[in-house]
Amino acid sequence: MTDDVQKQLKPLSWRDIVVPITGRQVGFSHEMSKHKFQFRDNQFTEPTGRGEMTFRYSIPMLEGIARGPYANLFIKTLPKFFEAMLDRRPGPLNDPVHGLFQAQPVSYSETLDAAVRDGVKLEIDFIHSPNLDEAIVPGEGLKGVKSLAEDIDAMNAALPKQPWFQDLPEEGTLDLFTSLAAIGDQISLAGDQFAAKLDKVAYQMDTLTESIDSISDPDAWPFRDAAQNIKESALELKSSAVDPAKNIVKFTTKTAKTISAVAAELGISSEDLLKLNEELAAGAPIIPKGTVVLYNAP
Repeated sequence: MTDDVQKQLKPLSWRDIVVPITGRQVGFSHEMSKHKFQFRDNQFTEPTGRGEMTFRYSIPMLEGIARGPYANLFIKTLPKFFEAMLDRRPGPLNDPVHGLFQAQPVSYSETLDAAVRDGVKLEIDFIHSPNLDEAIVPGEGLKGVKSLAEDIDAMNAALPKQPWFQDLPEEGTLDLFTSLAAIGDQISLAGDQFAAKLDKVAYQMDTLTESIDSISDPDAWPFRDAAQNIKESALELKSSAVDPAKNIVKFTTKTAKTISAVAAELGISSEDLLKLNEELAAGAPIIPKGTVVLYNAP
């Protein structure tokens, strides 16, 4: 028999008002940019970012549910919840499965059913509304060290498998993509050395682009676009996140904390922390214990 894991979930709460749920839908979509090639079938699809997360809940505000925190749901809890939903400002939404989010109320629908005599039923919607603790603020499309290294590793693994790869000039593939991938393993790196590595990445991407142009193979064009994206990300990271006068240092969190708390412990702003660790913005607002982050030492 399957265990009833739903009994182990925490209750839903909005602005610290705890309510039961009978239905739940949570989702998001990855936004895509499609690049079509003239006179060819198929197309190259490039992910451009994740859309906002959406939450929808069905809530029974019924007096008959009188156990635990659910006593007097219709008489006492509903008026408070209604006022909380009228407040259009973002607030804390504690989802039973994924935990705490900064969210914004989107819609509220209240239904009175003649067959249900002890209250009403609600349908409510929220969208994730991240703040500085949860989202990247600087430069649109800014990549951190981890994502940039992953992009380079992915291209390095995929290139040799392409039929046209053997046609590239040798100088276009020599020592390709090796300059950044190991940065995340460095304990400390001077800012000017880090900047120099990013310059080298940009130069190598230019070299690869020129090599692809020289063979004029449409099948290689997606890789040309990817090389240009890596180049732009490397240069943007250099200009936005690297201070040549400071060292880039690795730090491991000793306890679970918010992004702002970790930034405060390191003596930097949340924005500066996210410049080198943009992957933190993709998850929950709490950074787990044992997470390795990079930062410019003040």
